[in-house]
Amino acid sequence: MTDLAEFLLARIAEDETGARQAVGDGPASWTARPYWFTASLSADIPGVTTDELHLDHAQHIARWDPARVLAECEAKRRVVMFMSDEYHEPEVLGLLALPYADHPDYREEWRP
Repeated sequence: MTDLAEFLLARIAEDETGARQAVGDGPASWTARPYWFTASLSADIPGVTTDELHLDHAQHIARWDPARVLAECEAKRRVVMFMSDEYHEPEVLGLLALPYADHPDYREEWRP
């Protein structure tokens, strides 16, 4: 397995851990309820006041529901494992790594 594949699997594991921690032992399903988000999240988002956290923010947050993130992690893990085979084009792994380009372990030579 290449360093790039190992890097990707580590980032996927971090994303998966974050999603699991977000729901604890509860169900992993969120919905967009703007008033609830306004009341409970605005204090945790630097620079965002209760007047600025609108329905579009709530819908975006709900779209990144932990169940969806966990499914995405599993799909990405399968792609990485498939594409890390020596017979496949490595550029695909480079594309998958782009969202993590700001990570301190990211290497510029991986950029497609």
